[in-house]
Amino acid sequence: MQISFINHGRSSVHKKAMTVREFQEWLQRYENEDIMKDIDIPSKTLEVIEASKFIVASDQKRAVQSATMLTNNIIFIQNPLFREAAVPSILPVPKWIKCKPKVWISLGRAFWMIGYSKDVESYSEVQERAKQAADVLVGYANVYQRVALIGHSYFNVMIGKELRTRGWHGPLLLQTKPWGCTIYTFREVMEGNIFVTYT
Repeated sequence: MQISFINHGRSSVHKKAMTVREFQEWLQRYENEDIMKDIDIPSKTLEVIEASKFIVASDQKRAVQSATMLTNNIIFIQNPLFREAAVPSILPVPKWIKCKPKVWISLGRAFWMIGYSKDVESYSEVQERAKQAADVLVGYANVYQRVALIGHSYFNVMIGKELRTRGWHGPLLLQTKPWGCTIYTFREVMEGNIFVTYT
């Protein structure tokens, strides 16, 4: 069986240095911005989509648009279970400090992982959601054998971690670049005979 994680396409929102208050506004724009459509999609990602028997996507705009581009409007399932783990935007830092969004996101993640979740799901809540997401994906894989999820870098990593605890094989570090693809496989053994294997 195979589960492929595909990161969504690149957003067109600007990424200049900003204050934490501006970062809060930036996150809102990021959620609503269209993805860029002039970027080449890696051939590996396209091959995985073509080989997949079932495709599911987060219901966030950038994932849905990415799925639409990848599948050429072929039917795929949207599920809020696969939404990105949100980053706290109300951070206890001086208002005058300016950083690029990537820095604010990293800082927000650090606060979040030690228990600060003022305006978002807590880390433990997202961990539980990742377990539920893994349950759903494994269920799809049991039926369709080859499944692709078009989602988000951080939450994909959390699902991957959960799959590894269940005997799935895949890299610890998933592809986090836009359109990046990471493949997890499972080889099931019964009475000494391998009866399902996909690589």
